[in-house]
Amino acid sequence: MEVKVIYGEVEQALKKLQSSAQTIEPLKMDDLHNTNVLDMTEKLGYMNETLQQVLQSYKELLIENEASTSRSVKVLKEVDDSVSGLLKNE
Repeated sequence: MEVKVIYGEVEQALKKLQSSAQTIEPLKMDDLHNTNVLDMTEKLGYMNETLQQVLQSYKELLIENEASTSRSVKVLKEVDDSVSGLLKNE
């Protein structure tokens, strides 16, 4: 059995993941100590937005991975059924 990988798509997804990971900037506690309530609220709002974007990207990636895996399983099953049919005919 041979498994083929579409390297271009894999590399593109990995680059997207790497790019997303590079944009994550943790907020240090030192940054929060000298801020007023409004600044703190704005920073927390920004953190929430960023987290929502990360979660959305993660959700999309999971959906893409599930769909890809489903397609792969379907193709593998079709090939397996085809080979099984050929072997039975011999």
